[in-house]
Amino acid sequence: MKASRIAMLLIGMLILASCAKDTRIREPKFNLKDPSLGRIMLFIGRNRQDELFKKFLRKYDILQKKYGKEGRLYPQDNAYAYWYYQNKIVKLIIAVQQPSMTTRFQPYTGKLPFKLKRSDTYNSVIKKLGQPESGRLDKTFIEYKAQNLTIKFMNGRISTIIIKAE
Repeated sequence: MKASRIAMLLIGMLILASCAKDTRIREPKFNLKDPSLGRIMLFIGRNRQDELFKKFLRKYDILQKKYGKEGRLYPQDNAYAYWYYQNKIVKLIIAVQQPSMTTRFQPYTGKLPFKLKRSDTYNSVIKKLGQPESGRLDKTFIEYKAQNLTIKFMNGRISTIIIKAE
């Protein structure tokens, strides 16, 4: 009798666990053959003196601006930028939309991280990624601190994705 109760309890727990919605954000799988998302995300948190990173910079003609101990590395079209501090790549900024006030960069045209789409709105991002740790009432940004992820919005759509190193 006792063994059957334990078995029923275990079966019930398994059923509940299988019905629960998994709301964790999953990192994209890196594919080094993909020159866009896989390669640019690979370097977050690495040292900018890393030999593989240096090869990447040369291959894709990445420019650099220094500001003392920190700086920015970006391609000619400014579609994304790495920010570093004391040689560590501390964040990646992906420009999804071109702001109307400037024409100095082109929007990033590659695949977006976390299965996001360019057409995603504030509410659709929350449906995909779960409730954020912080956001603004005017729906201009949301932040997922556990994933080091900030998403900014413009005209109701994703404008910028910022991924920070841990």
